[in-house]
Amino acid sequence: MTTPATAPDRGPGGRPDKAAVTAVYGATFTLTAGDSWQAVSVAGELHEYSAPPLRDLLDEAIATGGPGDIVLDLTRTALIESTAMGVLVRAHRSSSPRQVFRIVAPAGTQPSRALRITGLSQVIPVHLSLDDALRAARTQSDPSAAGEPGTPGSAGPCPHDLKNGSATGP
Repeated sequence: MTTPATAPDRGPGGRPDKAAVTAVYGATFTLTAGDSWQAVSVAGELHEYSAPPLRDLLDEAIATGGPGDIVLDLTRTALIESTAMGVLVRAHRSSSPRQVFRIVAPAGTQPSRALRITGLSQVIPVHLSLDDALRAARTQSDPSAAGEPGTPGSAGPCPHDLKNGSATGP
C-alpha cells in the first residue's frame, strides 16, 4: 500500500524545499533537491517489500539529476536487508560519471554495520551526516570551494573511510 503526499520542508540553510513524501510497507521516503544534489531520506525499514519504491525513487533521481549528486540518507533507517542492499549497488552502477551516489549512515547503526560487512562502504562514499554528504556534493560541483585534500568539504578522498573512524568503521 502506497500513500503519496507532498509536504513542505526546509532544506539545508533553512531554504524552503518541496519534499515528496511516500509511505509504504513500514518505510517513509522523502525526496528533496538542491542546486547540486538530490536526497532520498528513509525512515523505517528497508526490506523486500519497501526496496522497490526505493529503487524507483533512486532511478528517478539518477535519471533527472543531471550532474548533481544523489544522496541516500539512512539516518532514520532502523534496518536494511539484502534486497535493499542490491538497490544500493544498482544505484551506484547506474549513476552517471557526472553524478556521485553517496550514502549517509551514522556510526553504530544497523545500516552502517551492513555497509561495512558487505564491503559497500569501500565502493560507495559513506558519510556520517547529511550535512557532510551535501558539503561533499557542493564541493564536487564547485572545486574552488575545496579545502585541504582529505578533509570534510574538500575535493579529496571521502573523509569517512575505514582508516579514520568512518560511519562504517570499527
